[in-house]
This record gives sequence, structure tokens and C-alpha cells, in this order.
Amino acid sequence: MNPLLNKACAATVICCIGLSAQEQQLGKQPIPGDPSRELHTYDIRPLLEILIDYGDLEDLEAAPRQARLESISGSLELTLRNFVQPMLVGNEDLEIVGNSHLVVTARPEQQAWIAGYLHRQAEQKPRLVNIRAQIISADAEGLARLEIGDQPKILQEGEELESFQMKLRAGKIDIMVAPMVTVYSQQSFSISTIKPITYVKDFKVDMVDGVLLADPVLETVDQGVILEGQAANLGDNMVGISCKLILREVTEEDRTVEIDIPGTDKVGTIGLPRIETIEIDTTIALSMGTAAVFPGPLSDGRYPLILISADRYAEPGSDIKKEKR
Repeated sequence: MNPLLNKACAATVICCIGLSAQEQQLGKQPIPGDPSRELHTYDIRPLLEILIDYGDLEDLEAAPRQARLESISGSLELTLRNFVQPMLVGNEDLEIVGNSHLVVTARPEQQAWIAGYLHRQAEQKPRLVNIRAQIISADAEGLARLEIGDQPKILQEGEELESFQMKLRAGKIDIMVAPMVTVYSQQSFSISTIKPITYVKDFKVDMVDGVLLADPVLETVDQGVILEGQAANLGDNMVGISCKLILREVTEEDRTVEIDIPGTDKVGTIGLPRIETIEIDTTIALSMGTAAVFPGPLSDGRYPLILISADRYAEPGSDIKKEKR
């Protein structure tokens, strides 16, 4: 745990998620020596019980309950850390402890945002959100035409977004994949365009009917673009998306070397491809109808870009868990 969260345990306040703002106000206490910040401990067990029924059940339904709790807790902590307003700075921090309590050292306005977010999440069923992501590949000319720098850019609904889409169709730009995923708030998603590359990594020697046989051991690596993230309902028609863009390129794919196969008088050829991986983390808050585009570094003579939008919330109570189109 961050030592700042241990600084003033005597000032800890237990805030049950169902408490009103007035009831929470009665328990607020400053941190000794730091009157601008407060230390709160929120009991989030009721909220986790709600979220655990909606999270990544497709992936975790066969997992032990503890694993499911850890996944949901980690998702909730990431959302709060990335989107609390005002943003956490300096000696402000938050952490979920024991998959049951959220400990926050922050200013009163940040505590109010967190308390409000937790209350909304507990009061309503997790909302569904449709996320559309376009993985784009552009050369230098295409990138210049899109007028995209090296930082994420928000495109407003209407003329700005329509103009960007028209430029995408003007050539020198490839839209590699454009699926839509439907996820619950706090649920993770993954979108990718990959090319599997298989090579001989080693040889396995077995004795069969008195004869030594050397079978190749194959290894497969995925080359391409992977977008991993999670969505969160921030209220007021806002969706928070935490993303990780993974770029994996296999260079010198045909590089090989001959080796002596142990236990035999044979020589085998194994592959020695070079694998380069770049990971870029970004956080985006989108209002309905807007989109965000963020670029990746030059790879194989082209620039990957991600155009991501949150189209709408589906009706709560729907049976949809996750779909891809």
C-alpha cells in the first residue's frame, strides 16, 4: 500500500455506499498536518457484489470467486484512478484493499466525485455501451492529410468527424479492422488485427521402436496491432475508456541458424526472428457521438492509428453480455 494511505489511520472514515452526501459530510476529517486533503475508506462490498454479476463473466464464469473479485476490483480501481475529477496529483492516491474497501487520500472535491460515482454505480444496473474501433494504417502522406500529431485528438460530432471519415476514404490509408463490441461498464474488451507467424524453435528427440526421431517444436507469435481496454459509465452521457495499444512487429522473420540435435548425428535448422513490441497507454473521456484518434509510432513504413468512439448506451437489464461485429 502507498505509505500516504497509512499516514493517518486515526482519521479514517467508513463511508457505506448507500449513505447520502449529508451523512458522509458528518464524518469527514482532515489528515493531520495536511488540512487540504482527507483520508476516506469506502466500504465497496455491496457494489462489488453487483459488478461481479456483470463483469467479464464470459472469461471468468469458471474461475474461482476470488479471481473474479480481483478482476472487478482492479477494473474499478483503474477507472477511479484514471477519471476522478480533479485528477490525482502529488501525494493524492487511492487503492482498493482486500477486495472490499477503497482507501482514498484526496481533496474534498475529489472525495465528492468518488462518492458520487460509487453511489451511481450501486444505485443503477451496470449500463451497456457500444464501442467502435477502427484500426488504421497510413503512410506519411496519409498521416499528414489526416492532420494528426503525436497526441490523442478528440473529434467532435458533426462536421469535424465527417471530414475525418472523408479523408480516410481518400487513399494512402487502410482501415484494417472496424468491429464494434458491446460491453458493460467496468468490463474489458480487446480488438486486434494480427498475423500469426510460426517458426521452428527447437527439436524434441524421442525414441520410437528403437529409433531416435527428432520432431520440430513450433512457436507462434502474433504480429500486428492489439487494442485492449475497458469502458466505464461516467454519467452525463460520458464514457471513460482506458486503452493499451500494443504494436508487435516480427523482423528478420527468415533469420535461421543450424544446430546439432542432441543425442543424434543430425543437424536441424531453427528460426531466430526478432520480435519488437511497443505498448502505449492512454485514457479518453468521450461524450456520446464524439470520437478520439490516437497514433502509434512508425512501423514497417506505416503509422498505425486507432479511431475509437462510444456510440450509445443499450437499455439496462438487457441479456447481452458481449458481442462483436
